[in-house]
Amino acid sequence: MKKNILLLLIIVVSIGFMGCGKSDSFQFKVTDVQVTSKEGLFVSGKVVKGTLREGEKVTIESNSDGTTKKAKVQVIINSKMNREVGSISKGNRARIGLGDVDKDDVAAKDMLVK
Repeated sequence: MKKNILLLLIIVVSIGFMGCGKSDSFQFKVTDVQVTSKEGLFVSGKVVKGTLREGEKVTIESNSDGTTKKAKVQVIINSKMNREVGSISKGNRARIGLGDVDKDDVAAKDMLVK
């Protein structure tokens, strides 16, 4: 009986750990990259999964060579509303202003993840 309870407890805890991080995971498919001298680097695209908040760090996963690069989200603009927002979620299109990166660090078809 004690073994069954212990086994059940281990299973419940394991399931809880498997769920950790998944609720916070984020994926954004880049469709365009724009750089201006006034505003800096912006990527356009669609949120595939999760939620992103202004100020968070993301990883750029290159579609072409598999390299990665860290970047800080400086601003998020909801494309449908054409205004700055504090966060963006699955299904929404957005323009995301990124810091700590150059135009050579990101391209169309790359993914932003966290």
